[in-house]
Amino acid sequence: MAYRHEILDELQALKQDATRLLGSRTEEWREASTRKAKDIAADVKAFLSDFRDAVALEEEDIERASPDAPRPRSRPRWCSAS
Repeated sequence: MAYRHEILDELQALKQDATRLLGSRTEEWREASTRKAKDIAADVKAFLSDFRDAVALEEEDIERASPDAPRPRSRPRWCSAS
């Protein structure tokens, strides 16, 4: 019987170690994916800002090229600076 208890104790210790290690790895993965998501969001935001600026420059070039063309009354919401 003592042998059985030793095996059960060892299995319990292994289970606790596995739980602890997996828990710490999970937290590392969660932090890494949060960082990555924030980095991607910043890249997308920068891209959209640059795209908005490029569209505004193109609009200005078109307006200079055709001064008699009718002007839009207002810009779409996505063009407004944030």
